[in-house]
Amino acid sequence: MKLPDVNIQEVSQVMAQKTGERKIAMYSTHSDESYIPTDGTASIYGHGGIYKVDASLSNALSKKGIKTFVDETLYLPHDAMAYRRSRVGALKILKNDRPDLLLDIHRDAAPYQDYIRKIAGTNATGVRLVLGRTNANLKANQDLAFRIKAIADKEYPNLIKDIFYGSGDYNQDLTPNSLLLEFGTDTHTRQRAEESAKFMADVLTKAVYGADEKKQVGTLTNTQKGTTSQNNSAGWGIWILIGVAVFSIVGFMFLSTGGREMMSKIKDYTKKEFSSFLGIFNRDKK
Repeated sequence: MKLPDVNIQEVSQVMAQKTGERKIAMYSTHSDESYIPTDGTASIYGHGGIYKVDASLSNALSKKGIKTFVDETLYLPHDAMAYRRSRVGALKILKNDRPDLLLDIHRDAAPYQDYIRKIAGTNATGVRLVLGRTNANLKANQDLAFRIKAIADKEYPNLIKDIFYGSGDYNQDLTPNSLLLEFGTDTHTRQRAEESAKFMADVLTKAVYGADEKKQVGTLTNTQKGTTSQNNSAGWGIWILIGVAVFSIVGFMFLSTGGREMMSKIKDYTKKEFSSFLGIFNRDKK
């Protein structure tokens, strides 16, 4: 699988044309999913530990200036009809909130070692991106997943476990900007998944909106650097022109009046101007 060479600045330029708030929404089809070491069980009939991962991702995105919406509707039980029930919630989110990205947050049930990670010195979990093969928006969703993985591989190597193609559509046919994310497995601590959610917030921001605006505060973009350089060059150019003009005038005076006469005029002029300056200076001091 060849991933794209992502230019975050190009993504920024495209998204700069977008008006209004930046919005990302999320829900959890399998509302019961939990983490045994932290939650005491793999499944809670109600709001499982997965909602803490939702909250961690939401909080991290909010710190980047992105408005988030977390749907805490329960879509229990965890059965074959869960996606049909969550489809109603997904449609409601798309209609009312119109997010730029819609995420279905899960945890996997794979072997522990498949997801164990240390990212940027922090104990975390791997994250799986899931695409629905029967989804009409598969190409667009796939492009988004490729972009996310390409950015994550550069910024946080090994964070993305893989891109998995499932047999369903996972409601991804509702919008081209939709993904299912799995944070770790049931045998991990939930805290590891929450840490991965923070890293994913940075990756998603770059994948959807381009450069992180908050990190650019106090620094110059390439465009700004080019403008500053042009302004500096223009300033130097003006001083060079002034210098050439003064040199030309002095040379002309020297040739037309003779050296001694010119020096005498310059001396008289300097004395006069200096006296005027002292008069103004003394007046201002009063």
